[in-house]
Amino acid sequence: MAYGIPLGIYDLKQIEEPVTVTIGTKTDCYDALNGRTMSMENKLVAVDRRSAFGSPIVDSLRTKVTEDTTNALQMVYVRPSMQKEKAERLVQKIAEMFVQVHGGTAEHAVICE
Repeated sequence: MAYGIPLGIYDLKQIEEPVTVTIGTKTDCYDALNGRTMSMENKLVAVDRRSAFGSPIVDSLRTKVTEDTTNALQMVYVRPSMQKEKAERLVQKIAEMFVQVHGGTAEHAVICE
């Protein structure tokens, strides 16, 4: 909350890798957690082999986490202006806090392109 950075968390069983973050096209849309069908045209969107599934705006019903989720992908949509070293520290802290609260293990990476 301190950084005002959107996060998304997704059930890995529902994702068909690879995952790409891109600018959406006319065909990128999904049924969202907010009950709407979201058009992601010209918006930042996460896409797998099947379709678009997440964004800094709202995530999809298809990849939502449930009580049955055992493996998750958490995406941190850092601002492009954030220095990579600061983003790496932030993502590491988020991973540590997640494991502290929920248990399990975590791997993390910052991808800049």
